[in-house]
Amino acid sequence: MPVEFSDRMTYPQSAPVLVVGGGLCGLIAALAARDAGAEVVLIERETHLGGSIQSGRGIVPAAGTRYQAAAGIVDSASQFAADLQRKSRGAGDVRMTLAVTSAVAPTIEWLADRHGVPWQLEPGLPQAGHAKQRFHGVPERSGVALVRRLEEAARRAGVRIITGARVLDLHASEDGRVVGAMYTRRDGTSEDIGCQALVLASGGFAANGSYRKQFMPAVAEAFYAGHRGSYGDALHWASRLGAGLRHTGAYSARAAFAPSCGQLLPRTLIDEGGIQVNLRGERFGNEVDGDADFAAQLMAQPRGLAWTIYDERIHQQAMGGDEYRVLAGSNAVHQGATPEALAAQIGVPAPALADVFDRVRDYQIGRSVDPFGRVFAGREPMALPLRAVCVTAALLHTQGGLMVDVHGRVLRDDGTPLPNLFAGGHAACGISGPHGSGYLPGSGWLCALSLGRLAGTSAARMVGWAGAQAPEAAA
Repeated sequence: MPVEFSDRMTYPQSAPVLVVGGGLCGLIAALAARDAGAEVVLIERETHLGGSIQSGRGIVPAAGTRYQAAAGIVDSASQFAADLQRKSRGAGDVRMTLAVTSAVAPTIEWLADRHGVPWQLEPGLPQAGHAKQRFHGVPERSGVALVRRLEEAARRAGVRIITGARVLDLHASEDGRVVGAMYTRRDGTSEDIGCQALVLASGGFAANGSYRKQFMPAVAEAFYAGHRGSYGDALHWASRLGAGLRHTGAYSARAAFAPSCGQLLPRTLIDEGGIQVNLRGERFGNEVDGDADFAAQLMAQPRGLAWTIYDERIHQQAMGGDEYRVLAGSNAVHQGATPEALAAQIGVPAPALADVFDRVRDYQIGRSVDPFGRVFAGREPMALPLRAVCVTAALLHTQGGLMVDVHGRVLRDDGTPLPNLFAGGHAACGISGPHGSGYLPGSGWLCALSLGRLAGTSAARMVGWAGAQAPEAAA
């Protein structure tokens, strides 16, 4: 993955705006640049688009949307930014945080009005750390469905999409201006393409074991459950061009990976009142107190394993998502008519599990207070029968990366922008601060959506489309 410094300016094909990566950020960036009038080519290494968002529900947090207003929810970008800053303990970039929270609601409504992508507010109470109900998704409640709708919109808009092609080299002039790239197809053939602006949306570096050891030694050996394409290509290229890196030790992890079927559990199982116990049948922390924090607690339990336990009501709610329906049809889900019967199924001490069930019901009806500090108010008490899935902690994606400004421009260490390089999604530094504990659920997708549009629009403006209008962002 070298960068070739050359003044070569003749290419057999070219695009004013070249986008590398066809996940959420890349698709949004391509749509935004195309809407601004620029010709766009998007290159994706896999044979299909989607990246990491296709493995989940595809829900994105946004504040101040018309969907919230219709539900009587009063929210704002500044309140959302305050929640993010509180979670990162003030370590996230304040200006960038306000920029992405300001851009996300207009971006969702632009996708609906301009490109026919329908959104709806996800049902249920706010997720941990969010003061309001903010998560929005397409009606199918599926990341695959969201990607399909975005791909259809991009093709209708005239974005040229090349799949099954991995960019290996970038070509740049001596001042760091990217002038083209070389990519290889699955059949081994290679092609060159010129560009006037490049948007890096090729993911983070969590799939790269060497980078994990270098930047995130604490989770270097954790099970990786993210997208295999997050190999750090953008980090490597941009660093060679002089880009600065920031918060490379930040990451997202979840205590929700089912090793028996290789799948993440949906958040609904815990958010709606489910719990986790270790192999001794004991709860060991506040299950909603931050993904990375609780994942670290799980890693410290015997064999690094736990059981996620929930009831029939939660099961029925989760069945609304494609990923859980697959899980429910596997042998990963165990059932028991009573805590004792479930304990026999999963091999934990029956008295311990029965005691936990009784205590949690007391917390849920307000009879006593959870010593771990979890607030169960607003959730229906768990009822029999019960279900359980064995889980371990998993690393999902990085939150540190390339330094960018509020327009998606990649920056050098001194804060000056590279001539024509943009980045977003997990390729760019997020807003969680330097550690995993600063990650608020959904903030990665927030940055992918917002920075995707900001970067795409800015790239179009740079290549000469003066009429390009940037989405709302903090000044």
